[in-house]
Amino acid sequence: MAEEEVALAELTPQELKYTRGPRVSFKDLSDKKLRGKLRHREEIIGQSARTAAKFEQWLLPSEAGYIEPEGLEQTKNFSQEAIVSNVDITSARKAFDIQLPELGPYAVDFTRNGLHLVLGGRKGHLAIMDWKAKRLISELQVGETTRDVKFLHNELFFAAAQRKYVYIYDKKGTEIHCLKEHSFPLKLEFLPYHFLLVSADRYGALRYQDTSTATDLSPCGVLI
Repeated sequence: MAEEEVALAELTPQELKYTRGPRVSFKDLSDKKLRGKLRHREEIIGQSARTAAKFEQWLLPSEAGYIEPEGLEQTKNFSQEAIVSNVDITSARKAFDIQLPELGPYAVDFTRNGLHLVLGGRKGHLAIMDWKAKRLISELQVGETTRDVKFLHNELFFAAAQRKYVYIYDKKGTEIHCLKEHSFPLKLEFLPYHFLLVSADRYGALRYQDTSTATDLSPCGVLI
C-alpha cells in the first residue's frame, strides 16, 4: 500500500469529510523534492481534518437522552441508575448519591439557576448545598417534623414547613422569621415574580405572604 493510502486509512469517516477531496498519488513522480513537498502538504491536510472533526464534536449539541417504557412498564418504576445511563454525558456527570437514611424522607428544592440545593428531612434535618461544587454550606437540626422546604429568590433565604408554623432561615441556618399565620403547613411554593410565599395547610387553606412587605394576605379556602 502506498504511503498516501496508509495516511488515508488512518483518518476516520468523520475526519475524511474535511480532507477536501482524494489524496494525491506520488508513485509516478520522479522529482524527489516535489514529492516531499506534496507529502508534507498531505500531512498538513490530515492534521487539519483531525482538528476540524474535534471542533465539530465539541461544538455540536449532544443528543438528549431519554427512556422509553416498553409494554406495560411505567416510568415511575425506573431506578436512578437507569436514568443516569440514558441521559446525555453532561447531565450524567451531575448525578451523585447522598446517603441520609435516618432523618428522611427528604423534601428538596433548587434555586432557579440550579446552583444550590436545600434539603428538609421529615425528622427536622435542614441543609443547604452548593450543588455545582458538591459542597455543604450549612445544616441544622430543628428538632421537629419538617414537611417541605422552598428557596425564596435565591440561596440567601429559604422557608421550611415545620410541624406547627412556617419558618424563614438564611443560608447560614439562622432563623429569621416565624410565620405563625401559616399554621400546620403541608406544602410550600414561592412565586418569584409576585414576591409571594404560598403555603397549603392540613385544613385545605392556601395562604399567601408578601415577602417584600412581610404582609400576610387573606387565606384562600381550597379542597386538598
